[in-house]
Amino acid sequence: MHDHQDGFVWHTTGSGKTLTSYKTAKLAAQDPGVDKVIFLVDRRDLDEQTTSNFSAYAANDDIAINEAQNTGDLMRKLQTK
Repeated sequence: MHDHQDGFVWHTTGSGKTLTSYKTAKLAAQDPGVDKVIFLVDRRDLDEQTTSNFSAYAANDDIAINEAQNTGDLMRKLQTK
């Protein structure tokens, strides 16, 4: 396992943030130095909306959308390729 000490946090508000976030994630994921792109949301309804929209966008791309069910699940997913 790699011990990464860096990252980037981006906070957005307003209309268009889901599509903008998806496009940013897609571009970041294409960078060879980026292992994973993680989105953290603060409300269940926003989580469901974001996951639904990202899954719809990803249907036309080569991107895997994986939800973590809890902290343990997130840790396991972070440790995989």
